[in-house]
Amino acid sequence: MSKALRIPGPGRTRRPGLALAVLTVASVAVLAAAGIWLHTGWTGIGLTLRSQLCNGTPLEGFTLSGSLGWTVTQNRIHFTLQDGVLHTELRLDDPDAVHDTSGVVPTRSYALPPETRDQADANAVVNRPGIEGNRQANTTVNTVRRMYTIWLPDGTELRLDAGDVSLSEDVTLTATEENPRDDFSYNDYTLQVLSGDADTSWPDLPVNTQSFVLGAEKGLCWTQNLAGRAPGLDKGQGLTRYQIRQLPTDGMVQGYPVVCNSTEYGSLTPFYCPADAKQALAGASMADGSTLLLYLNGENVLCADLVNAAGTRTDHRELTTLEEAAHIHAKLLPRTTDRDAVLWVEGYDQQIDEYLYSSTQPVIALLRAENGKFTVAGTMEDKDHLNPDTVLLNEAGDKVLFAYENTVFQDGVPTVAGENGRGMDLRVYDLEGGRLQYWGTMTTGAERDWYADYLWNGKLLRRELHFDSLQKDGGNWK
Repeated sequence: MSKALRIPGPGRTRRPGLALAVLTVASVAVLAAAGIWLHTGWTGIGLTLRSQLCNGTPLEGFTLSGSLGWTVTQNRIHFTLQDGVLHTELRLDDPDAVHDTSGVVPTRSYALPPETRDQADANAVVNRPGIEGNRQANTTVNTVRRMYTIWLPDGTELRLDAGDVSLSEDVTLTATEENPRDDFSYNDYTLQVLSGDADTSWPDLPVNTQSFVLGAEKGLCWTQNLAGRAPGLDKGQGLTRYQIRQLPTDGMVQGYPVVCNSTEYGSLTPFYCPADAKQALAGASMADGSTLLLYLNGENVLCADLVNAAGTRTDHRELTTLEEAAHIHAKLLPRTTDRDAVLWVEGYDQQIDEYLYSSTQPVIALLRAENGKFTVAGTMEDKDHLNPDTVLLNEAGDKVLFAYENTVFQDGVPTVAGENGRGMDLRVYDLEGGRLQYWGTMTTGAERDWYADYLWNGKLLRRELHFDSLQKDGGNWK
């Protein structure tokens, strides 16, 4: 039995506009609720400043900024702590979530000295590992040429000759067959230097791995007397992979022409190398076109030089005498003004399983430069063993702020959390006397995190804390 079609008459007029209006109001309500949550509700799992010890107004004059985010996602909570007042902002799909951590990447390798390569190539044994593997030519030698390859932040690279060395035992260098353009060829004989190899006399890698700009060019801090170069500030210029492939061949491997791995390319030009430098530790771009060099002199005194755009020293300070150590390393801490530079300096005597172990009390170098002169130049110790992630000077230059993650591990995974959701500790010290003026925590609300114990494509989402840093230092801050 069929149903009769009901046609609306005068008393049953359709009103589609009313239904649309109801849906519109509902949509607006949902969007409004979402907006309220985005601007207010997320603060329940966001950042909150809690003071534990406060003497006067010690946070006045400090500006600390950074962001809290989660692995895998690009959602971040940006924060600024200015004069003790905390400002936060949630940004979804934040393009600044991906931080540029590119720096200088040095590697070491062995190559055949040019005068021995013909005989070494003639003595090589050629085999094909596996059923479909490319052929390999292996030659055994005990005199090799040390080479440094240095990758720069712009993706270019340069290669330097560090001289020949006779090894205590034979090593095998390998050249591998390749087929880049349907024309068989070989890479040149090489051996990557690994821990525990036959050559135990390799010095520390000769450049600080943090990037900085030197005028309009790329700056490198060459750390020691090596490869005919003195410690100091250098200008680096690398080649692209395309330019390297266009280099003229200058050697042979099993009848095929190659660019020898003993061939240098790119350039490293000295800019400022103080005569009394025993070891250069770090360089940094400063205000007014100046460049900072932190170095050790022959008496193990930590020195800071300020250099103008012409490479002339405009100020020099002797900061402190360091304890003797086999290895001294310096790191520029995150900053958002090129007026200031704070560097962490630490000595090491022992290396086990690729990890360095500290043997000296770390020193924090605090420097402020204006008009080509240092207005603040001093050091302090991390006497409370806080190992801060960043250290800031206040506007007056008489106090320092230590900020550091309070990290705990959940199932072996580090996360910015802690008791009561604590994520960041803040301490303010008087610069002259080193007295504690303030102690507080910036809680992250980790115990209320909507991503807690959540897997994304098999990966555990966890909080990550970043402090803003200048783009010229490889950071995200303009």
